Amino acid sequence: MGTLIVQPSGSGESNMAGMTLPVIAATYLDKTNQWETVGLQKRNEALQHIKTGYQNELVFRKSDGSFAVFQQKESSTWLTAYVAKVFAMANNLVEMQSQHICEAIRFLILNAQQTDGEFREIGFMYSNTIRSGVVERESDASMTAFCLIAMQESRPLCAASVNMLQTSIDKAVAYLERRLPHLTYSYAVAMTSYALANENKLNKEILYKFASPELSHWPVSTGHVYTLEATAYALLALVKAEATIMVYQALAEYWASAKEPDYDLNVDILLPGRSKPNRYYFNRDNYYTTRTSKLSKGRASIIAKYEMNTVLSERGSLIIYLDKVSHTRPEEITFRIHQELKVGVLQPAAVSVYEYYDQTHCVKFYHPERKADKLLLLCANDECTCAEENCSKQKKDKIPNEQRTAKVCENTQTSIIDFVYKVRLVNFTKDLSTDIFTVKVLEVIKEGSLDESPQNKQRTFLSHSYCRKSLGLRMGKTYLIMGTSNDIHIVDRPELYQYVFGESTWIEYWPTAAECQTEEHRITCLGMEEMVNQYQVYGCQQ
Repeated sequence: MGTLIVQPSGSGESNMAGMTLPVIAATYLDKTNQWETVGLQKRNEALQHIKTGYQNELVFRKSDGSFAVFQQKESSTWLTAYVAKVFAMANNLVEMQSQHICEAIRFLILNAQQTDGEFREIGFMYSNTIRSGVVERESDASMTAFCLIAMQESRPLCAASVNMLQTSIDKAVAYLERRLPHLTYSYAVAMTSYALANENKLNKEILYKFASPELSHWPVSTGHVYTLEATAYALLALVKAEATIMVYQALAEYWASAKEPDYDLNVDILLPGRSKPNRYYFNRDNYYTTRTSKLSKGRASIIAKYEMNTVLSERGSLIIYLDKVSHTRPEEITFRIHQELKVGVLQPAAVSVYEYYDQTHCVKFYHPERKADKLLLLCANDECTCAEENCSKQKKDKIPNEQRTAKVCENTQTSIIDFVYKVRLVNFTKDLSTDIFTVKVLEVIKEGSLDESPQNKQRTFLSHSYCRKSLGLRMGKTYLIMGTSNDIHIVDRPELYQYVFGESTWIEYWPTAAECQTEEHRITCLGMEEMVNQYQVYGCQQ
């Protein structure tokens, strides 16, 4: 749950996707009283992120109470319903103005609901990623059910101020009751069943007809993510049923009255090399407390001895004997080496760690640190290029949308982004200490000043082999690459370009369409779509 506590940002769509995460986390951890598992201080952080998301989203609110993906775009039925739903949940956590929820509901009733009770999508949605199964088959039922759920969850706040709310709910319920027997898409059936269950109108016979044979889940043919969502809606529907709710109510009352057993435990841990054991005392008040046993101050002797060995390698190897190597914390060993013979390209050195009586090796490659007069070279087919000092690193953490979008138009004294490509790695070869990556340019988001019209063509990128791990590129995968004109070199003739992964090169994994449906990649996909859209619409306004 702690990983869901992130700061929302971006467009009206991606901001809501980001805001939903801390809302869900805070709601769950509040109800289960488990903040200790992620850190008590995380609650204040989550609430602050929810407030930030709330204020961000109001930027995309129109005067009629609806919400849009971008300020200049028309409002969206789905986004407005989604905002109302999440705001209604968040209202229990942070202070909000109920009019922002109720006016969104009023907009849906007056503008999106048809006379027969159906809700239709109006307006603009940039991406279908976040809407998932709602826009698949039988979307009329899914959209109506989604808007109905938003109205139901907003009803405690808006019943008094939106006079037609209950009438609108009744019309939507009647539409879904007529539509349900004719639905064939399990996702639409599950969502419709949950919306009807909220009004005590669940048809279990139809719902169970779409369940798996063992009744463990509700499979959806369009993908695993849809199956998860459909199963969630189906379970929510069943929880609303009277027989099931009595079971949950009984469990809740039991755990509310049951007493947690007392903890009274003394633990002694005797470690090798220590004369006294580490002693800990646990009770009900302190069993969540983190405990550490620190080392005493001062320096310890690590290197027992060393020797040179010319048998392992014709160039000679240095063997360092250590009494012990920690597996929980990094250890740094520094020594000096003298270069007897100057060569064109310094090669990385292999460092092996192994136990004396167990010859299973753990091998890492290290490159000697260079002085100012030693240039780093990248060579392919006897053509060498000067490279930068540090390795390029693939972006692994959650990247704020603003940072990615700003990078496209970066123009500073040290870095001017010249090209932005979406590429797929199609080949990888090694040449001495140089890694050679061949990519196919799938999309030119920003065309550079040197390499014209590279789209659907192959290009070569070079990097030092000891940077391979930090790059983390995998065959067949797609990446976002942004770089400067200094990273492009013309070899032999104008038609042959070689790119270098420089220190300031932006490298980020571009998820597949299927991965974009998952929680892990959904925010990234929305951010990349927003970045492309922002540049195509506005360009770089310097």
